[in-house]
Amino acid sequence: MEGALKLARKATGRNGFVAFEGGYHGDTMGALSVSGIEKYRAPFEPLLHPVTVLPFGDASALGAIDDSVAAVVVEPVQGEAGVRVPPPAFLPALEKRCRQVGALLITDEVMTGFGRTGRMFAVDRWQVIPDIIVMAKALGGGYPLGALAAARGLLKVFTEHPPLSHITTFGGHPVSCAAGRAALRVILRDRLAERADQVGARFREQLSEALQGMPAVRDVRGLGLLIGIELENAEVARKFVERSRARGLLIGWTLAQDHIVRLCPPLNAPEELLNEAALTMSAALRAQG
Repeated sequence: MEGALKLARKATGRNGFVAFEGGYHGDTMGALSVSGIEKYRAPFEPLLHPVTVLPFGDASALGAIDDSVAAVVVEPVQGEAGVRVPPPAFLPALEKRCRQVGALLITDEVMTGFGRTGRMFAVDRWQVIPDIIVMAKALGGGYPLGALAAARGLLKVFTEHPPLSHITTFGGHPVSCAAGRAALRVILRDRLAERADQVGARFREQLSEALQGMPAVRDVRGLGLLIGIELENAEVARKFVERSRARGLLIGWTLAQDHIVRLCPPLNAPEELLNEAALTMSAALRAQG
């Protein structure tokens, strides 16, 4: 994310950024600057500025993006905010507005990338083409690996005035890169993005049925195998998590929304195991009364 923000400023010659309420992009200074979660940002202010924070999913607010903006940073589906899926028209409208004013579009696919939402990248669902994609987590197949991707012409600005404008101590670590290549081969060979789309839809449907009629459950939502269960309040969520763990199922709530349990099972998890998980969560909630 630091590299993406630097690239946007250097390529455009502009200073401003736009982010979205509920957005989470990491804990370094630049990433915190474009965070839409006040409690994580506030202790470290002043941060990068100017940053404008807009409501997520509201296409009518995108007029605030003007020609002072270097880049707009967005999660296609907000993870830490509780698996928030935007309305269908939002991301295409955001892409269009960025093109109109010459701002770069940075999509944070750290959580949503590599098949998690049922597409290789979540933006593929909306046929949106960002200028910069930030990725990590699944990229390394369990090893620490993060990257940004952009067109060669855009990345060229890092090679001059001065050369090596963005470097990292551990960049290109050979073991992590080998693990990443192996993981990518498996994702493509086994068509795990497509599997996540199909299996995830059935899993969400089973969860909705298993939790139906429970007043503590406000919503079950998501895309692919990124699923959020919104509960009545944080105390209900805490007891739900504890009772699920007591039954052998490890789940947890999100950092920013402690009343929402986020599920991110492996993309190759057997369906019978997911079915068992749904029944376990149903039993845990029913035990709360």
